[in-house]
Amino acid sequence: MTVHSGLGGVQREFDWATVTPGVAILESIAMLEYGEVTKTTDVLAKPLTDYLEVDSLNMLVESNSEVSISFVVDDYQVEIEGDTVGVTSTNLTVNSTR
Repeated sequence: MTVHSGLGGVQREFDWATVTPGVAILESIAMLEYGEVTKTTDVLAKPLTDYLEVDSLNMLVESNSEVSISFVVDDYQVEIEGDTVGVTSTNLTVNSTR
């Protein structure tokens, strides 16, 4: 997996055979917030399923290598393009102690 950090955001490449897009979103948000992926359970105010239909997203992304989709989850702009998940904060600052 490749990780790219930019101004206020991260981009991570994933192998959809080993990780689901839903998990990849949580890991990418955790990387943005905490600099690591070990705290995925508390990165969002609500479960990911409260923001989107995770099973449908997983099926869409895993079945189409050309997919390009963008949406907002909590305070984050999420972009999935092919095997890459990009996350940026919609806030002006990113907390490291959420």
